[in-house]
Amino acid sequence: MFWDNFQRICKEKGESPNGVCREIGLSNAVATHWKNGTLPKADVLVKIAEHLDVSVDYLLGVQKKSAPDDEVRNALIDKVIHMSDSQAKNFLALLESMEE
Repeated sequence: MFWDNFQRICKEKGESPNGVCREIGLSNAVATHWKNGTLPKADVLVKIAEHLDVSVDYLLGVQKKSAPDDEVRNALIDKVIHMSDSQAKNFLALLESMEE
């Protein structure tokens, strides 16, 4: 799903997937991995979304019934990206406890 969306959005914006990779500081080989089904890491998804001026959700093809506004979502993503491994584990545990 990611690769198809990424490729389509690139085409709509008049860019190529390899060109986007170069623009955000990645090698062309990374695009090949994505084409074969690998997903980018969260920080790379954010860079791609910012470069293409779309949300990460749109890039991933995620449809949510009720999502926080983009400002809140982007702030949350920024915090998560900068967490240590132990902070991320604690945060995940907190989120999972909220689902119960």
